[in-house]
Amino acid sequence: MPRGKLRSGARFARGLFRGSGSRRFHPAIGALSVSGIVVALELLVLGRITLHPGFSSRITNEIRSARISQGGFRLKVPLTISHRTWMLRKTEVMMPAPQRRFVVGMLLLLTVPISSYSRGSSGQMGSLAISPNGSSIAVDFGTDGGSFIYVIPIDTGIARRLTKTKDGTELSPSFSADGKRIAFAYRPGGQTRSSIVVVSVGGSDLREWSPSGGDDFSPVFSPDGKTIVFGQSQYFGSYSSIAQPHSHAWDFYASDPDGGSVRQITNESFYTASAPSISSDSKNMVVVTEGSDTPQHIAVYSLDHLGKPILMLQPHVPRAADPKSPILDDPNYMPDGRSVLFMAASEGGRTFDYDVYRVDLKTGSIDRLTKGNGYATGLRVSANGKTAVFLKWRVNWSGTPTNPQLCLLDVASHRITRLTITGLN
Repeated sequence: MPRGKLRSGARFARGLFRGSGSRRFHPAIGALSVSGIVVALELLVLGRITLHPGFSSRITNEIRSARISQGGFRLKVPLTISHRTWMLRKTEVMMPAPQRRFVVGMLLLLTVPISSYSRGSSGQMGSLAISPNGSSIAVDFGTDGGSFIYVIPIDTGIARRLTKTKDGTELSPSFSADGKRIAFAYRPGGQTRSSIVVVSVGGSDLREWSPSGGDDFSPVFSPDGKTIVFGQSQYFGSYSSIAQPHSHAWDFYASDPDGGSVRQITNESFYTASAPSISSDSKNMVVVTEGSDTPQHIAVYSLDHLGKPILMLQPHVPRAADPKSPILDDPNYMPDGRSVLFMAASEGGRTFDYDVYRVDLKTGSIDRLTKGNGYATGLRVSANGKTAVFLKWRVNWSGTPTNPQLCLLDVASHRITRLTITGLN
């Protein structure tokens, strides 16, 4: 391409804020404003940048790779919104010096509304769970001050607070196999570590425990009711001098429902990992994992012993957002134990499309269940495999996801229904 021309100029402005998905443990905290300055300085000094997309299924504000390549940085610049992390779209920009100052100013201006993004005073939904028979949904809903779990019957859409907690953050709900209990992660106000809480669906008999003494997240009941699998972070900090600290070094553990008999399932210290899903026979779990130097995979682990994955897949969906390193999240075992529903990013309009797919664990064949979701997060499937639930977000003028809508997916017919909810406050 001749020097002095801007490749896909309008597309660059739009693509700058294309992103990937969500699990929310912290609000966005301004990494993009710092990263925007880095990009602007590079444009000003070098006149050329190459932007590559990346993805993390758990919170991180890291600029995970930055190196000079063919006269420009190769950057991954994230914006944390929730459980996934936003990254820049792959685009190359070249321009002569007279135009650099204008573009620098525009880049810095564009970063201002993005870097100040948070849940806001009106609140919004985050992580989801669906009851085994598909009749109720649990969701965390919160504002900048924290979040709390609500239970929502699908037939009424009327939300009810699960606990009477007055502060802190309740996240990552999960129903027991009989639908009578909910487990979730809880971080008290002012604290840096989360523990696990198990409570009845009616809000009584609340029990809080930290089986590992670490920072515990995403508890999930096994279908046989004998085990809770959860993730634990061993490191809270930053691998970059300009990034905000977050939880890293993830591994998975299992315990009795009361927090006893803890055993380790993985020992790989993942850079990021999704919430787990457990097979109907309670023998295996499936997660999306990512190492510091390895791309994302769908990985299956045995719950019987500590060890390496017994199966690893890297599904490539049509028009993948990053063909070399697919953006994956939210794996869910289907009742047959032979297939998994998951979300993956593909080329869309203004944003990437995060659609729902099913992969056969034996053959690797892929079926697409939705098309054109736009920015969507939080896929969960009922134990009977009939209904899935996820959040579909609107994207405002600056490219920031806002106002999530709860969607129900009929797995057999692929029909999507939006659920109207009242009582979230």
